Amino acid sequence: MIDAPPIPDLGFALRLVDSVQDHPQKARDEAEVLTARQDLEPETAAVAWWAFGFASRQLNDLATADQALRRGIDIATGAGLTQRVGQIRSSHALVLLYRGDSQGALEEAEKAMVGLSGVDRARNEMQIGLILQRLGHLDEALVRYRSALIGLRRADDRLVEARLLSNRGVLHGYRGELDLGISDLVMARSIAEDLGQGLIVAVCAQNLGFLEGRRGDVPAALAWFDRAEAAYEALGRPPGMTEVLWANRGELLLTAGLYTEAEEAVGAAIAGLEKTENKTDLSETRLLAAEVALAARRPEEALKAAAAASSEFTEQARHAWHLLAEYAALRARFESQTSTGATASEAARLAEELAAIGLFSESQHCRLLAGRIAMRDGALEDARRQLRTASGARRRGTALDRAKAWHAEALLRQAEGNRTGSTRAIEAGFKAIRDHRLTLGAADLRSHAAAHGLDLAVLAIEQGVASGSPWQVLKAVESWRAASSQVASVRPPSDAELTSLLSELRRISAEIREAAMTGGRTQPLVLQEARIETQIKALSRRLRGSGHARATSPTNREDIIDRLGDRRLISYFRYLGDIHAVTVHRGSIGLERLVDAERTSDEVSSLLFSLTRLAHGAGSPRALEAASVNVDQSLEQLRKWLLDPFTSDGEEITVVPTAALHRLPWPALDPGRILTVVPSLESWVVATSTIARLKANPTAALVAGPDLPGAVQEVSRIARLYQKHRRRTGRNATADLVLRDIEGSDVAHLAAHGTFRFDNPSFSSLQMHDGPLTVYDFEQIKAPPAVMVLSSCDTAVTKVVAGDELLGLSSALIGIGVSSLVAPVVPIDDEAATDLMVALHRGLIGGDSTPVALAKAIFREDSDDDAGKALRSSFVVFGA
Repeated sequence: MIDAPPIPDLGFALRLVDSVQDHPQKARDEAEVLTARQDLEPETAAVAWWAFGFASRQLNDLATADQALRRGIDIATGAGLTQRVGQIRSSHALVLLYRGDSQGALEEAEKAMVGLSGVDRARNEMQIGLILQRLGHLDEALVRYRSALIGLRRADDRLVEARLLSNRGVLHGYRGELDLGISDLVMARSIAEDLGQGLIVAVCAQNLGFLEGRRGDVPAALAWFDRAEAAYEALGRPPGMTEVLWANRGELLLTAGLYTEAEEAVGAAIAGLEKTENKTDLSETRLLAAEVALAARRPEEALKAAAAASSEFTEQARHAWHLLAEYAALRARFESQTSTGATASEAARLAEELAAIGLFSESQHCRLLAGRIAMRDGALEDARRQLRTASGARRRGTALDRAKAWHAEALLRQAEGNRTGSTRAIEAGFKAIRDHRLTLGAADLRSHAAAHGLDLAVLAIEQGVASGSPWQVLKAVESWRAASSQVASVRPPSDAELTSLLSELRRISAEIREAAMTGGRTQPLVLQEARIETQIKALSRRLRGSGHARATSPTNREDIIDRLGDRRLISYFRYLGDIHAVTVHRGSIGLERLVDAERTSDEVSSLLFSLTRLAHGAGSPRALEAASVNVDQSLEQLRKWLLDPFTSDGEEITVVPTAALHRLPWPALDPGRILTVVPSLESWVVATSTIARLKANPTAALVAGPDLPGAVQEVSRIARLYQKHRRRTGRNATADLVLRDIEGSDVAHLAAHGTFRFDNPSFSSLQMHDGPLTVYDFEQIKAPPAVMVLSSCDTAVTKVVAGDELLGLSSALIGIGVSSLVAPVVPIDDEAATDLMVALHRGLIGGDSTPVALAKAIFREDSDDDAGKALRSSFVVFGA
């Protein structure tokens, strides 16, 4: 006779409930088996359905959770189990909340109170606090949390205490009480670790990332998000939770100015949440999509997303979130050219309502909007009143909040007729943004952070133009430009893990090349390469900046004029759809509107297309002839637009380009002029402080990369010019050895294949024998050469982001302190460049400055064929 299996008891079912937080899938599987039995006592059956519903909720299967918990409530009610009814109702309330029935959730939680006492009552009080928090009733939620915490600590219920502290930490974040919030989350995480509750540990990490992001500490926030993602991976990627993490990361990327990445993260979160019934988080993420569209200057798209979120929040009776959606829609209407305009009275009313529910930062920002609208409409008294309040936060809060407050102060002073005071307020706003940038170790984070200064920059330029002062316009433009001289002195590869990953990246890259040449499988290697790049990017972004800028010489008017001497400075900028320029020459400063910006961009694109065709010899003789004619015509047209209004033959020029002009081969516009390109005025000041001419008998590092025709010959010929040099060719041209040679040399010449990565410019590279030498590698150099020459294709290509900040190999080298860089901005015939490069180095050794040496070398280049024309039009001097 076989004994029947024992009937599971109540204790077993309760243990399933307790295990849900840490192992939701396992608990659900076991609870599902238990609910299928017909021989359970009513209380055991009710608890089994509770466990099944609770676990389903954790796994974001809300429909199943709803049904299971209702079944448990019915069983417990029928058996007169008042305490169990209250417990299950408490869990059911959150399911209703996430399904969008906010009012029903609150009513269910209040009903649960009737049957609860002791620690269960405290737990349900916490649930009510969470529901109120998601509804936006922050003050009421805080009261409930305080009451619940007393009961939980009295009963020593540390598990639920950890959950409460995690939720309350986020609440403090919304109220702007960031230190209190972080303190709660650190304590919650510590308790969860002691209890072995991995899921709560992961949630705390995610919430810490959210709060650090609100505090403006981007590296810390990214580090916490990475920890949370790794923990979710280890837990099997709990449905819904990973999507919310993506949304949180998207919000952080948005504040960092990485709009494209933010849009990708938010889009992925929405796509994932739409597959669930989690309406609460989905609606919040839709609102975030509106914020992304606003930041990307797509107001019509933002208005649609905000309207959709607003409608959903109304259905969910979530008034506070409805107000935030209304604020996003108001900003979209203000920015839009086609929608009904926003009014100052709307913005003022909304600011009051946001403040009333504890969203003080958003309220301040809304008052700034109200002030801007009132100024636009000529209601100066209303504008002053709103701006005065909005400017009150200029010495507290995050750096970006302070920048907004200084913007309000600048507008206020402008409205009061205090132009000097307004200019000083704008400068203070720029300083706040700069202080924020200096906390960031990764170049891409620093670069994109400049986007936060756009409104300040526009205001500064408007005031400069209105004042008729070219100097004020120049200060406005150059204050905004996020130049390499402003970055923190960080060397990402000093991190041991990052150094190891860069070496691994080179190894995989070499394997991909070998597999491609031998017909092997490359796909698995390419996927591995992508994973390593993702890890490198994540690690670099978690590094902090030094918190201080590299010391620079004063950039006042007299200092710049003195430094320029007879040289002319031309700083280009885009304003109201046109290219403008400020010029400084022999003490005189002028301002000119030059040409339509889009027309100029089209002409530059046409020139580059034709130069590329000539360099590669691509096309029929007739097509090549047409390209040659187009090059001449485009160069002539661009010279007339950009140089002829200011310059005369033989004049030395320093150019600060803007937008599409960064792609322009400037020396080709007029070979008779000695021309240097710099990313900003401040970077030029730094460069001129460190170099005038190469010292006598300089040390050279000379490198020939693989698979580049003529590279070895080029390096060998250049080596004959230098008494002291280190030469790397063939198998000796490895990344580590090349970096070691470059360190401390006076001049470096690298003839190696260049690759520009538009998707991630920090992975732009030069090909060495053992793989790519990336921007991340170059950033480890402590003592860069004074002069650096990159003689192959794509090495000077850059991506322009907000503030005319550049990302790419050439901008990184200027950023680490290379004073003078020579590189091509268009493809070239690498073998044909050898004579030009030898002539360039002969001039450098002879005492010529880099731009003079390049100009002489180009002038000596007498080839009239298509490749020769392309070659003469390719190289640019960056820096000093």
